[in-house]
Amino acid sequence: MARPERLELPTPRFEAWCSIQLSYGRVCGSLPQTAEQSTIARHEIAVRFRVRTQRIQSEGVARAMLFGMNIRRMLKRASRLFSGSLVCLTVVAGTPAAMAAFQISAWEELTPMPVPRSEMPAAAIADRIYVPGGLGGTDRLAALDTVDGRWHELARLPGGRHHAALAASDNRLYLFGGGDPRWQASDTAWRYDPGSNRWVALTPMPEPRYAAAAVALGGELYVAGGDGPTGALLRYSPKTDTWTRLADARQRREHTAAAVLNGKIHLIGGRWGGVGELSSTEIYDPQTNTWTEGPSLNTARGGFSAVSIGGGILAAGGEVIFSGRKTLHTIEFLSPDTEAWRVIGDLPLALHGVPLAIIGADLYVLGGSEAAGGIENRGRVFRASWRTQ
Repeated sequence: MARPERLELPTPRFEAWCSIQLSYGRVCGSLPQTAEQSTIARHEIAVRFRVRTQRIQSEGVARAMLFGMNIRRMLKRASRLFSGSLVCLTVVAGTPAAMAAFQISAWEELTPMPVPRSEMPAAAIADRIYVPGGLGGTDRLAALDTVDGRWHELARLPGGRHHAALAASDNRLYLFGGGDPRWQASDTAWRYDPGSNRWVALTPMPEPRYAAAAVALGGELYVAGGDGPTGALLRYSPKTDTWTRLADARQRREHTAAAVLNGKIHLIGGRWGGVGELSSTEIYDPQTNTWTEGPSLNTARGGFSAVSIGGGILAAGGEVIFSGRKTLHTIEFLSPDTEAWRVIGDLPLALHGVPLAIIGADLYVLGGSEAAGGIENRGRVFRASWRTQ
């Protein structure tokens, strides 16, 4: 048998070159640590191969989107495709046009939060980012003025809350559910008016929800996912102060995130007991009151945040606690052009229970915890510019 050819391929970050040997479906030799521990999630891989059988010798190019797969696994999978008859494989990494269309600048650290917190939401109104509740300050409300860079302490919440869901609509904040100081799921619904600096109690939700997500769409507020009696989507109408119970999601999930894209609600990731962390996405169509399956994240995660941005959805951070314990730093972007999630960068720190907010061309990361499944709050705040090309 002839000696297998040596292959040259770049690491995902183009930091160094490593050498791989393939021998009829087996990967020989070792990889440098940087390559072994990396993934090729942020690159489209063009696999150029030559196949030899007893009767045929052919050459061609196969393209595949290989997400969340380390280099060794990718090579083994490519070998199995040809039942051990693969004799030459060259891997060429490049940057897909759709991925290059969304970019984030270097992170800049800003004034930290006055009270470090995690497992809290955030929402932007005008030039301010509002952060209510959370572990470390369950009844606190603070706002970051993005013009002068200073934090302002505002009216306390009517009661302590963490893991609550928040959305902004008509220049007001709507805070739903969450855990009370005894860690019991709540059904409360509160509205905050920045003009008067006052909280008002609204009609409670039809059922309690813990670690759910909220979005505003068409002048109404939706609460999706979370730990509660059912998996129904809940809709609140501010005009009538009433709730409507809508279709159940396909998969129960809490510590989840949601965002709106093209008039539909995307319920993303999260986790559920007996299932673990989730990478799946579900899409709700308010016109038909139905859920359909959406594209999966590259990394299953819970306790993260998602925002609508740049004509797509950005999801970042989070944690894994069911299969080991680790916090996550990767940022994924869902482009409507490709209908796929792609890893586009990293947070400045691996964080969970961390909210994101958008003000104009700036993306903000506020607080969060650095300890998976625990509270290690330092209240650090970061900003980066984003753009599309």
